[in-house]
Amino acid sequence: MANAKAHLEVHLTELITFDEAQDLGRSIVSEEESRSYNKMIYVARVMSFHISNTKASYLQLRELLANIRALFLLIKQLVCFEEYLNVLSWRTTKDKQALRELVGEGWPRLFGIIRVRDEDGRSFVDIAVAEQGKTVALQLINSATELMVIVKTSIEGAREFMEANDAHLTAFEDLMREWEGDLRERVPSIKFLLMPADVELWDGVGETANNGDQQEKDFAALVDSCAQSAEKHLEFVEALSEYESVSADEALLDKMLESMTKALECLARPD
Repeated sequence: MANAKAHLEVHLTELITFDEAQDLGRSIVSEEESRSYNKMIYVARVMSFHISNTKASYLQLRELLANIRALFLLIKQLVCFEEYLNVLSWRTTKDKQALRELVGEGWPRLFGIIRVRDEDGRSFVDIAVAEQGKTVALQLINSATELMVIVKTSIEGAREFMEANDAHLTAFEDLMREWEGDLRERVPSIKFLLMPADVELWDGVGETANNGDQQEKDFAALVDSCAQSAEKHLEFVEALSEYESVSADEALLDKMLESMTKALECLARPD
């Protein structure tokens, strides 16, 4: 009966018919069976409330991760724009002054600050994430990490509570495994957006104008610049924790289990 209630709540479909539920109820004959039956029903009620709270935190976490993905895509645009300008510079042999005229020294664009830098006699466009962009990104990442800890703690609390009461409600267990599987895949897919590009992709660019030693050196410098362009944003990748790397909050876990146990005791207490 407890599994049927959990199944109905999660899947919105009946696991057993009304007549089958009535037959199960009539099959209870002893006082011990009645106590066991009532306890399982009460455990299902407590779990239902707990799962609802966990689901709210999980959905809020997914919303935060969606915002982080959007911000990472914006930063990725800065990386691609920087690489495009440097490829343009390399192909057209733009000098420092020409690049400054092209991009506008220090002009903010898309949360980025565009500058021109000199390195080994070559001029490169450098786009850095503006401070306000860094602040927003790190605040979102910190909030997501804190919420991920809450979600993991809630899931662990649910499992410990069911284990302690010998009640394995499969619909709730499957739902929590689904949430965890989603988070294990979702976070790495977001981090992948800012992982350094494979510089071998630039080989074709070198072949199009590779007719001199100087151009080979220029192309090598371009490849290094593109690699550095991606690597300078790794602080955001490293700051975003994956689900497996966070641990449950033991103090919060104890409070959750205490609260769930008290709720069960209140439900089981005779009037």
